[in-house]
Amino acid sequence: MRSVTGVIEGVGGDGGGVIIAQPFKGKKIILIGNSVVAEVDVPDGQGWSTKLAAKSGATVIKYGYPGKPWSWKTALGATNTSIYSNRNSWDRTGDVYILYSGGNDPRLRIKKGVYTDTTTDDNHMGTIRATVNLIRSWNPNAIVVIAISLPRDGPPEDLVRNEDKNELGNSLMDHNAEARLLAYDMKCPVWDMFGIGMDYDTDYQRDRVHPNPLGCTKMADSGVGFLATLKPPVAADNTAPNVPARPTLVSKTHNSVTLSWTAVTDNPNPGGVGVASYIVEGGVSPVTVSSGTQTTISGLNPETSYNFTLKARDANGNTSAASPALAVTTDAAPAGGGPTVYFRDTFTGADGPLNAHQPETGAPWNTSIATTPANWQLINGAAKYTGTTGDKILTESGAPSGDYTLLYNVYAAGGKQGFIFRGLNGTNYLYVRYDAAVAGKELKLYKRSDATGAATTTLLHEVAATINTTTNHEIKIVVSGNNIKVYLEGSATAAMDFTLAAADATEYAGRTKVGMYAGGENTSQWNELTVQSNAATSTPVTDNTAPNVPARPTLVSKTHNSVTLSWTAVTDNPNPGGVGVTNYIIEGGPTAVTVGTETQTTIPGLNPETPYNFTLKARDANGNTSTASPALAVTTDAAPTGGPTVYFRDTFSGPDGSLDGHTPETGQPWDTLVATTPANWQLVNGSAKYIGTTGDKIYNESGAPSGDYTLIYKVFAAGGKQGFVFRGLNGTNYLYVRYDAAAAGKELKLYKRSDATGAATTTLLHEVAATINTTTSHEIKIVVSGNNIKVYLEGSATAVMDFTLAAADATEYAGRTKFGMYAGGENQSQWNEVTVQSNTA
Repeated sequence: MRSVTGVIEGVGGDGGGVIIAQPFKGKKIILIGNSVVAEVDVPDGQGWSTKLAAKSGATVIKYGYPGKPWSWKTALGATNTSIYSNRNSWDRTGDVYILYSGGNDPRLRIKKGVYTDTTTDDNHMGTIRATVNLIRSWNPNAIVVIAISLPRDGPPEDLVRNEDKNELGNSLMDHNAEARLLAYDMKCPVWDMFGIGMDYDTDYQRDRVHPNPLGCTKMADSGVGFLATLKPPVAADNTAPNVPARPTLVSKTHNSVTLSWTAVTDNPNPGGVGVASYIVEGGVSPVTVSSGTQTTISGLNPETSYNFTLKARDANGNTSAASPALAVTTDAAPAGGGPTVYFRDTFTGADGPLNAHQPETGAPWNTSIATTPANWQLINGAAKYTGTTGDKILTESGAPSGDYTLLYNVYAAGGKQGFIFRGLNGTNYLYVRYDAAVAGKELKLYKRSDATGAATTTLLHEVAATINTTTNHEIKIVVSGNNIKVYLEGSATAAMDFTLAAADATEYAGRTKVGMYAGGENTSQWNELTVQSNAATSTPVTDNTAPNVPARPTLVSKTHNSVTLSWTAVTDNPNPGGVGVTNYIIEGGPTAVTVGTETQTTIPGLNPETPYNFTLKARDANGNTSTASPALAVTTDAAPTGGPTVYFRDTFSGPDGSLDGHTPETGQPWDTLVATTPANWQLVNGSAKYIGTTGDKIYNESGAPSGDYTLIYKVFAAGGKQGFVFRGLNGTNYLYVRYDAAAAGKELKLYKRSDATGAATTTLLHEVAATINTTTSHEIKIVVSGNNIKVYLEGSATAVMDFTLAAADATEYAGRTKFGMYAGGENQSQWNEVTVQSNTA
């Protein structure tokens, strides 16, 4: 059998008489599968792909391979002719890919596999998973749909029927169930073709495997309804965000600055995918900020001028041009000292090895890093090196970063002594060393590095200094960003003031180990060591001034119960006074709405046909709030009376039996668990019926994205009574409309069922007179729109009930999407069809 491919151009359609949206009009839909996709023995123009194209308005391309499985095994032949083997010929630019799971894999004894499998050899699920991943690698924005196979009942000479097990113990139903799990795992929408109500006698060819033209129509109707539940992919965004404004200075220190900025909008929707991060440039290296509109840039040099710019990057990696630069000069480096002590050791204790000696504050010493650990000793309340060849010892200071002050009290009896800081290990650290014998160059700064492999020692800087070699004295080393200052004998003037080169600053940044260095002398001693925070004082910018007054907001769109507003970003009062706008407050709706730095929002929960006046305020990081903008007057639209997007549809086709598990044409199967007596809800002669006498209810998930939707019931109120559930949460919390032809003048009633206070109660909310047709099938339409509920009978354009919920009820039942049927004891009425669709907003 040959493979069949084809392209069908969609021209639009009405979805089989039901109002259906065409969200994929002009888009490209790719069908991939076996002979059902190939439309074997279906006359040209009568296939389901052609009809799907006509009804959806899309271009449909089909790749059908009659008799072929998705996967392959050597028992089927030396040449792999599986569906998957043809992947290089498939169109890679589709908007939607529909993968028909098919029945050839179980028929040809291909292993079912499990939904997490990845192998494509003799594994049905692994091959479908590989196909999904392949398509997503071609087009990450494409929607990949798993279509569950149609029922099959023949032919007798081959094993293809639904429940029949093959030699591996798997049936078509088993493969279908696993494909559904795979779809859920990979977040693929599921089109359940098995449950669309195909009839073997009327909708199939003689083989009871392949659909005939009538069956193809049913498939296309189901498909266009299914497509209406999907959201079309948004075109790729290749445009950079808008250029940011100049950032604002919040505060600065000797080695850091804190900046804020106004949030940036991406290029206009639908092109823009949204700003995902900001890049601040002008410091030591670019800083990326993934959330918020403020950051601190650290690692700067004291008394140094910087020019900071800002770029915005969207979720697709498009980066804006840089903002205008903000010039900032850092403060002078502090003289040292600080309130927080990280480490302190006065070397008190019994004479012996320095190893494991516990300081007053900080971690014990560990001499394992030394060349000869035994040479480091505690003698007469001081740390001493007793060797002759030179060595070092390091400990963890406990400082949170590489900025700290070291205070050593020492006795340089030999005229020589060393002090380690910014240490990583035994071959990577900085150290200051002094030698009284080197006239004019007594104080030296070295780096020890193993960055190139072999450890090397490099002199970075040397200065003249007077060293006290006759008594105890103090040396203070202040490490601050790239800057190192050394003070002797308590002087307020640094004997050494040196800024590391950029490469060295990067290599030694943030290291917190400190210690002692001896170059061979064994007469000097360390009497005390303290590591504490630097006395770094920030230069805050005080802002007590409100931001500028916003301009009037702009109307983007409106519906019957919401408006979308946008506005121009507001600047705070000029730098250095302004700390930056952090929020906007929109007033004029039911309550004030506060947003972050975005410049667009939607105000929900409004009433239909109601005037509102919206104003905007700006608030900065210090809580200063501007006066309100001029007001924007908006009147919401009228409440809708029906809509184009079908969320749920059931004509109750199928064999008589329990309603539990019955699958509609569009939407979730019914679950009677919520009913008091599930067995009383039955499918009888193509209708849903309640056969009990004590009253009960059943509901289902509508699939609507919120509590606003239109329910269209086609019913036969043979007993003169019938009920309709909506805005449901559970078995004791829902709204329902009920009519009773015997209640003269009050035939149509609206109730609420609530368990909010604990016990479930039923409350009548509203009742009106209505003429009920009890002799034939008729239509009841319920339009739920925000706080408003309208009920229409017999296709009339005039609502027989128009009621607005009280605020408390509106809040309690807001957003609930479950709906269903209610029976008050009668067992003659029936529900012939139910559709849940979007309101025309």
